[in-house]
Amino acid sequence: MLKCFLIISLFLSSFNDTYSIWQNRNDMPVDSNKSSYFSNGTIRNALFGLFGAATVISVYKYVSKKLQNQEYKELELTLSEQESLAYYAAGTAFFYLLNEPIVSAICELKSFDITSHNPLEFTDHSRHIVGRTRDDIGTEIKFLVAGKATLRLFQKPMVHLGNIIDPIGYINDRILDNGLSEALPLLNYEKVSKFLTTKTNEKIEAEIIDIVTNCHKEAYELLEKNQEKVQKVALLILEKKKMTLQAVRESLDISDEASAELQKAKQRKLIAYHEAGHAIVHFLNPETNQVWKDTAHYLTIKSEDDALGQLRYHPFSFLRTQKNYKNQIMTELGGMAATEIVFNAKTTGCSDDLKKASDKVLTLASCFKHVNYSELISVSESTKEKVENEIKETMSSYYEETKQLLKANRTKLDALAQTLLEKETLSKDEIVKIIL
Repeated sequence: MLKCFLIISLFLSSFNDTYSIWQNRNDMPVDSNKSSYFSNGTIRNALFGLFGAATVISVYKYVSKKLQNQEYKELELTLSEQESLAYYAAGTAFFYLLNEPIVSAICELKSFDITSHNPLEFTDHSRHIVGRTRDDIGTEIKFLVAGKATLRLFQKPMVHLGNIIDPIGYINDRILDNGLSEALPLLNYEKVSKFLTTKTNEKIEAEIIDIVTNCHKEAYELLEKNQEKVQKVALLILEKKKMTLQAVRESLDISDEASAELQKAKQRKLIAYHEAGHAIVHFLNPETNQVWKDTAHYLTIKSEDDALGQLRYHPFSFLRTQKNYKNQIMTELGGMAATEIVFNAKTTGCSDDLKKASDKVLTLASCFKHVNYSELISVSESTKEKVENEIKETMSSYYEETKQLLKANRTKLDALAQTLLEKETLSKDEIVKIIL
């Protein structure tokens, strides 16, 4: 391609020079009205400019490719680096296969290639996963650190390779934003972080460090118990350079049952109860007025707007009263409360609900009755302490009320969730017919 552009450009350039000389020798003025393309200087120059630009782009791409190839040659992996990558991949694969029903939901491993600086081929599903308990998250984090734990176990050099998903970021997304932190229960960290005391932030930091440290330790211990199997896989990957996950599975003789389908069915059921919880609280809260009830549009467990399900509302606006805010907060907490009642554990999938609820709880705080909290640039430690204590107490109180309401209407909750599983989307009238 480059040669073609160069030849065409040289030809046009030579033609332009020859044409100009012939024109000057015959004292022929350029006639802009002539139909010949090359007698029109503007069109001729435009064509030269076009082919010139194309030539420059081609040269740039050609040089860039050469430089990339040169850089690749300079970064070719040594045997020691390939060995480290093989052990890293082996530990990750072993832990994945051993806990596939849980970890396959967040990350689908496909193959391994130790001739590349990115030896793991995978699909990241972590953004769209809900229904993870703290125990599930612990297993997932162990999987994320298994590769590095394997290098430490077999005393192999660490390679400059990050985990599949950053475990610290994963904890922030799954635990802190979903109200699962022991130091900050029921609140969305991102929303309230500005009003947390130094003491609480230190507790959260210590909690995250403990989670990661314990997961590293437990992953290491599990790999140590199975080091012969892990080493077998590592040597196999080192020999073949490239392997699929299925080939690793067969070498370890680990069965592949329909775990993904079971997890998908479990997640779908959890989403149905989560959304049904929102609807039950929305319609059956005795303090809810008819105006708020009428804002409901439909309920669905189909993915919409990056959400796996939702109770959709008509556009609405209310007076900023404590009662109206309380009703909305309880509705937003209904999903989390329903899944805790049915599945006996708080789970992920509530970050957006908790973000909205946390925003309203902050608005209700007595310190901000005459102030928009979001406009504050800095907050004193004493104000933080007052706000933090108040929003924790308020959220806890509203959550307990929400749970009691759902427990009192458990039969209706089950009926609505089951109908959602069958139909996937229900109109407001269909919801009302089931629960009222």
